[in-house]
Amino acid sequence: MAYEKQAPDWSAAGIEPPQSKRDSGWQVEDRPPAAWLNWFMNRTSESLKELQGKAAEKAWVEDELGGITVQDASLTQKGIVQLSSATDSAAEDRAATAKAVRDAAVQSKVYTDQQMALVTETGVPKLVSYPLLVTAVEEGQTEFEIPLDTFDANTDTLLISINRAVLDATQYTLTNTVRGEDGSVTQRAMLNLASGLKTGSKVAMVVLKNVPLGPEGAINGAVLAEGSIPSNRVSGFDAHLADSVSHVHYGPDTGTANAKVVTLNPAPVAYVEGLAVSFKNAVQNTGAVTINVNGLGTKSILKSNGSALSSGNLKVNSIYTLRYNGTVFILQGEGGEYGTAAAGDVRSGKTIGTDAGLVSGSLVTRDSGGAVTVAPGSSVQTLQAGIYDHAITVNAPTATPGNKKILYDFNYITMSGSGWKSAKRVICGISGTYRISITVQTSNADYQANVRIYKNGNPYGTLRLFGSFTPITYTEDLAFVAGDVIEVMLSPDNLGNATLTGWTFGVENFGMLVYDYA
Repeated sequence: MAYEKQAPDWSAAGIEPPQSKRDSGWQVEDRPPAAWLNWFMNRTSESLKELQGKAAEKAWVEDELGGITVQDASLTQKGIVQLSSATDSAAEDRAATAKAVRDAAVQSKVYTDQQMALVTETGVPKLVSYPLLVTAVEEGQTEFEIPLDTFDANTDTLLISINRAVLDATQYTLTNTVRGEDGSVTQRAMLNLASGLKTGSKVAMVVLKNVPLGPEGAINGAVLAEGSIPSNRVSGFDAHLADSVSHVHYGPDTGTANAKVVTLNPAPVAYVEGLAVSFKNAVQNTGAVTINVNGLGTKSILKSNGSALSSGNLKVNSIYTLRYNGTVFILQGEGGEYGTAAAGDVRSGKTIGTDAGLVSGSLVTRDSGGAVTVAPGSSVQTLQAGIYDHAITVNAPTATPGNKKILYDFNYITMSGSGWKSAKRVICGISGTYRISITVQTSNADYQANVRIYKNGNPYGTLRLFGSFTPITYTEDLAFVAGDVIEVMLSPDNLGNATLTGWTFGVENFGMLVYDYA
């Protein structure tokens, strides 16, 4: 394409003026440098050349566009698409407007609601019919009351025959039932005939309840989709779902070891007594625990016995259920009370429940091999601590008669008066026959005294009279049973009938030798 006026050629590039000059412009009496003028002329020349090189003439563009034809769009080809607001069209070369889409959605909802109303509360489609008969009471009568309070022209179908001739919908109109604010009928529905009837003419009617008659015929509840629920069966269902006392709502724990945070859906609006919360624990607790549900505030978690949780009560990834008692949350299904038994009170190999969980016992069973028999010895024997399930038998000691000294003692008493006095008293521990050895003496050869063994407060052994300053030993074998009180008794030589003052009698050696066990 040629231009009548070619862009001038100006090759001198010049120097671009500073921005300040370009902002203020030429002033009166200014004499711009040649370099600035060359820059302006060069830039203008180059711009015009670019425009002429890239521009197209209007006529040429119109010629080119005039040769383009855009076909109508189809399912397989792009093209021109016409808009349509129809909601019942079957055309495939139209595009629905936003209004058409909205209208279709509204109609769909209305249709669905109608279908749900056609189903009984048990979910079974119902079809109820009412046969009715009215008679013309005046010549040319065209209006007849429909004697059915429940008739609804919007959802019911009315079949009419006059003197056995069936009427179609073009031969009559209906006026619907009128109800007051309380739902009571103030005006029954009316049948309006196009032509009047003679007096006595019979008008037979059949009302088909919940069977609306449309352009394509009547429908009933049988066309409802599987799984549909009538609206009167879901009333209050949302409130039922949101009931956090009758239902246990679940949410994951997003808190820390001892501060649990749980978000439930639907969310409770407040902490109420009986509120149930179930959560999957994220971190094992290390001590007492709190919980915050849906940001309603922090509450303690306690066991059913009112005590705080112990370390390890809440395991990782375990699911726990809580109930709010009006003050705190109570852990459900927890073991409750525990006793005071510790590991040292329980048999080894067995466990016991505690606040800290299961604890293994440490008591050792010492007689796993059977009954235990302890043989007597010359030294103390100790049974190890632990559990003994069988009888423990301790054998009686065996001894050679007369060679085991079991008691040795020395004692002096001063006699100041009359009567028998005890010089030594012991209690027998084992039944048997003992060899009693008594060594006695006086503090003066001129004194005499009596000595005798008593048993349980009564004379038992041989009565002995001594009066030597030199020790004298008496020996005799006597039988005793466990628990007997054995005493060495002393008295003046007159058997306690004289009163003595300052006499001293001594039992130098009182010995008991084993002679024979019973």
